[in-house]
Amino acid sequence: MFDVNGLLESTRADLANFQKPYAHQHPPFKDFVQAIEANKPTAIIGFRTVAKAFNRRPIIFPYSNPTSHSEFSAEEAYRWV
Repeated sequence: MFDVNGLLESTRADLANFQKPYAHQHPPFKDFVQAIEANKPTAIIGFRTVAKAFNRRPIIFPYSNPTSHSEFSAEEAYRWV
């Protein structure tokens, strides 16, 4: 998992209690792209609330609300197929 302060990893002192179960032993990353390159995830679940934040046909499950903040629209998903 990745939040505004970087990768959720076990050495971070700023984690909320609900985040701690997801913080594993990883090198710390504050840059999202570097974290992806180092950890090589197979899917990204977007809770970014920044429209058009991802590109090149990623696997993204958009959950951000309101819809205007969603990682992509249903129409964009249909065009990618």
